[in-house]
Parts: sequence; C-alpha cells; structure tokens
Amino acid sequence: KDSGEVVLQTLVVIALSNKAELVLITQGKGMAKTSIHDAIAFMKDGYKEQRAFMEILNFLIEESTVDKVLVHIDAISDEDIGLDFDLIRNMINTLEPPRKEQAEAFTRFFEDHHDNAKLKEELAQISNA
Repeated sequence: KDSGEVVLQTLVVIALSNKAELVLITQGKGMAKTSIHDAIAFMKDGYKEQRAFMEILNFLIEESTVDKVLVHIDAISDEDIGLDFDLIRNMINTLEPPRKEQAEAFTRFFEDHHDNAKLKEELAQISNA
C-alpha cells in the first residue's frame, strides 16, 4: 500500500473509533453496538491500540469479556499506548461492580502505568473481591 492509502485508512479508523465513542456517550449502549462493530470490522487485525479501545467499548456495553480485552491489550507494543478516556469516564462511573472496577483498571493501564502484569494483577484482585 502506498503511504497515502495508509494515511487515509488510519484516518478512517480514527473516525470510526471516535464515532463509536460518541454514539456510546450520546445515544447509549444499544445504539453504540453497531458503531463499535463497524469500527472493529474495518480494523481487521491492524491498528492494535484502537482495536483494544474498541474491545473496551464492547466490554462497557456488555458485549465482551475481560479476557477478550486482555488479548487485544497484549497485542499492543509499549510505544503505541496513549489512549484517553475522558469522554467515557462518566459512563464508566455508572457501571455496576465489578464491571466498573474492571473498566477503571483498563483506563489506569492506558492513562497511567502501561504495565500488563500490574493490569492483570488488579483485574485478578477485582474478580477475587
């Protein structure tokens, strides 16, 4: 692929991811499912960080599991980590335990520590509480 096509595909991935996030916070879980799945379908096996983020959104709408999110987080290289959860933080705060605490652990991974082992330890403590 030439660089122009790669740039265009990256912009489409970002746009689809942003759309899914915005639909989730403005129209709710039911409406977001299609947008999230559209973004995932376009990404296929690429765009590891954005794919992990979409799996987290899938988790928030109860369409995914902690283990599935971890598979996608494990696929990210350290230099790719840098997501921001500001837009969906209020939505995360409304989740029921333990999903809320699990989502908070995912956000800490991306925003704070980037440590897979620490994330898995936090998630294990949540499930054992």
